[in-house]
Amino acid sequence: MWNCDWEYQNQDIMKKNYDRQLSGQYKPVTPIRKIICEGCGCVFYTRIWSQKYCYYKKCGNIGHRKQLRQRRLAEPPRTQVCKMCGKVFTPKRSDALYVPLPMPASIFTPWKSRRWSAAAAKPWGKISAPTKST
Repeated sequence: MWNCDWEYQNQDIMKKNYDRQLSGQYKPVTPIRKIICEGCGCVFYTRIWSQKYCYYKKCGNIGHRKQLRQRRLAEPPRTQVCKMCGKVFTPKRSDALYVPLPMPASIFTPWKSRRWSAAAAKPWGKISAPTKST
């Protein structure tokens, strides 16, 4: 069993030893610290100096996602200059180069109508069968 697993399962013992440490009755080799978990926000006790989460398997991913979200919200939105028109815009994707244009559904269908209307407008129109000449 790892130390972090033992500490997670025995928080009551850790709390008693922390209280004894504060009162001066208990002098551990490594001091016990009272910390607020960065994942779930609960109070826990630990001897591990680098520990930030009450139980890494439970709260580690949650805390990491919180940190990433805070970093993303703290930085100002990036602006980009459109290579086509020169307008300044805020891209939704990191690799965007052009201003996003609103695209109605009709944009995707006219090619069919243009193709068929262009075929109908050809000068030779229908090909008729040759007539017999006598």
